[in-house]
Amino acid sequence: MDAVFLRKHVGESLVICLAEVAEKRPKDPIEYIGQWLHNHIKNQQHQKQVNEANEQLNKAKEEAEVEKKRKEIMDEEEKEFNKQSDAQKSEVKDKESKSGSELSTLVE
Repeated sequence: MDAVFLRKHVGESLVICLAEVAEKRPKDPIEYIGQWLHNHIKNQQHQKQVNEANEQLNKAKEEAEVEKKRKEIMDEEEKEFNKQSDAQKSEVKDKESKSGSELSTLVE
């Protein structure tokens, strides 16, 4: 059971570390292995944090892009609504001016 755990969680790292120990031949190989594994864990944790931050950043960028598109659509709809509203107002004014001129003709 211990061997399975070690292979699963430390295997690759330990192989790399032992290769470095064989290459560099430090005075205290046990201390070197301990420091190397400790630094390796720190580096993995840091890389995990960086990856998570990048994922959050990408998600925020996507959300901002969606929101930007949504706002553009709303602005276009608002412009179209205002355009239609102005057209209706001008039609009403035209009708009022025609009916007003017809009334003045009838009054005469």
